[in-house]
Amino acid sequence: MNLVESILNMNNQKRNKRIVIVGGGPTGLSLALGLAKKNIPSILLEKNSAISKYSKAPVIHQLTKEIFEQWNVGEEFQKQGNLVNDINVRSAKNNKAIFALNFQELSGEASSPGICILQQSQTEQILLDAVESSGLCEVRFDTEVMSLKQAKDGVEVRVQTGSNYENINGSYCIGCDGASSFVREAIGLQFKGKTYAVYTALADVEIRDERNDLLWPRLFNGKGEVTFGVQIKSGLWRIIHLESDKKNSERDDVPDIKVREWVHQVLGDGKVNIVWSSPFDIHRRSSPRFKKGRVLLAGDAAHIHSPVGGQGMNAGIQDAHNLSWKLAEIIQGGDANLLLKSYETERIAVVVKTVSGYTGFLTRTFLQSPRFIRSSSFFILRNLLRIPFFRKRFLRRTSMINLRYKRSEIHLKSNGPAGMRLPNVLLRSKSGNSFRLYDQLNSGINLLSIHKKKELPIDVPVIRIGEEGYEEPSGLLMKLIGLNQGWVIVRPDNYIAWAGVEVNEIPRAVSLLKGKFKKSWSDVIL
Repeated sequence: MNLVESILNMNNQKRNKRIVIVGGGPTGLSLALGLAKKNIPSILLEKNSAISKYSKAPVIHQLTKEIFEQWNVGEEFQKQGNLVNDINVRSAKNNKAIFALNFQELSGEASSPGICILQQSQTEQILLDAVESSGLCEVRFDTEVMSLKQAKDGVEVRVQTGSNYENINGSYCIGCDGASSFVREAIGLQFKGKTYAVYTALADVEIRDERNDLLWPRLFNGKGEVTFGVQIKSGLWRIIHLESDKKNSERDDVPDIKVREWVHQVLGDGKVNIVWSSPFDIHRRSSPRFKKGRVLLAGDAAHIHSPVGGQGMNAGIQDAHNLSWKLAEIIQGGDANLLLKSYETERIAVVVKTVSGYTGFLTRTFLQSPRFIRSSSFFILRNLLRIPFFRKRFLRRTSMINLRYKRSEIHLKSNGPAGMRLPNVLLRSKSGNSFRLYDQLNSGINLLSIHKKKELPIDVPVIRIGEEGYEEPSGLLMKLIGLNQGWVIVRPDNYIAWAGVEVNEIPRAVSLLKGKFKKSWSDVIL
């Protein structure tokens, strides 16, 4: 084999090892970026000519903010977005508070807690810029996948770009191509669920007068209808309208006169410029499986649910975060069946059951119910939020930091905290400097040593907390994980994989996370 043939063969091998991502929305772009951070090449195929130009999903929750920080794009989101840490939902009729949330109550376990409000078009642009600058992902717009084949050692997709056709090979194919996923249909998976019996519409409007300074979010609780107003940025408002009568659902547009009526409901009289509007259906659907052979699903291709709570886009980005490090371990020799099965187990439990169940409850209680029940529900919620224990739980759920992987093929049995998000507590060095725990974590697997002096023969970074290392003044870390001393293994996605005092379990637990340990089922949390 001559030099030219050798180079061509090497290039073919690289192309065959790359990950094929179908869909260039927030989930697909996040997966490409997560893989790039692990030095894994990918190719992203998007049938549209460019990223979205609309605001669509403008809410970024705390857990997703932490993912962006880990991927080194958090600063750009802070710069472009609007961080809201104190939410006071107001009645549009009398401007009285319906209920309030102050995310600063989570500051003991999260850095700069709150909701980042940013147009989805900007979210996608930030992610696209980071993906392209990585040099590890080939992004192709105007490229539609026409067929998909699996083999024992890889996948092949046939794509169309204009009038040209091409076969693209890769090690795995990830469908991030939305609710009407071609990839999901190609592997024969259903999308079971229901469509809520409500008429729903969105609109973005420009407000350039004194109404722009009104407190928000604003809620109009009418008979058979609900209208919300949220400020995306100064001068730009998102209007969300829902009504129980579906007689309007046959229309494929929203009349301007209706948008102006809804603006009047939440903001009052005045001039309004309608940027865009669209009706849509609220669904709760999911695929029974998130993987089939070398093809996986993420984001809306795998699950969709009510937009109440703004958790849909966030869940897709979190799918990508969970999957990217596992694909990286597989490329480095980890057990593919074990690691990918854990992706499916963890994300189905968290998204389909927890997130979808939560948003479904909010939809039924605060949107589909009669007005007097909605009013009563808001009254009950306002009073429950006065109870510190309930308020803290509600804040953690709203920000998505409560999500936990209770069952996983890659977790050894432990004393309880396995599957929890590691709290990002404040630490203090011996010199008196303060910083967050996440700032000390490596991008891979980490080990926390809490009040333990013993040196361990293990090739992972160790962060020592206690007499031999950093001080944790609040004691929250030990309280949350249920240990006064011991060790904690932290996954690359900042979830706890194992916690305990048995030193001999640490190498086994780390190996299992890498997909390189053959265990008996009795060792695993199932």
